[in-house]
Amino acid sequence: MRSLSKTLTDDNINQKEIVTLIQEEVDNTNSFKKCKISFEHNFKQLDLGFVHKNVLLRITQEFIQNSIKHANCKNIFINLNTSEESLWELNIKDDGVGFDKSNTKSNGIGLTNMKNRAEIIGASFSLESQKNMGTTLNIILKRQP
Repeated sequence: MRSLSKTLTDDNINQKEIVTLIQEEVDNTNSFKKCKISFEHNFKQLDLGFVHKNVLLRITQEFIQNSIKHANCKNIFINLNTSEESLWELNIKDDGVGFDKSNTKSNGIGLTNMKNRAEIIGASFSLESQKNMGTTLNIILKRQP
């Protein structure tokens, strides 16, 4: 997708808030009218370094692309929240066809990439999907004591 290159330049990531970056991605994707994406968050500003922003953005993009390409979804819901326990928690779900996780073919390179990216920054990663029930991704970065 053409829209990816715009958002993923290092300068763009360095200069903008994570909320802005995800919103740009959502707006780009919504302009293709393939799938309606909504994005909600509970903070004004989250002070994240380049690596964290990059990981969050790429995982979000990966999920969106997979949903549009494979899941035949009507909606994607993205939530990014911060709390006392978590520096941030990213939750993305779609209402697509879902897939059978025990069928390893569907655990393609995209999923492995997302998991690896989350692990690089020490975030916990879970992805749940069931046939005809959509797919939900949850990534949490706990605050360090």
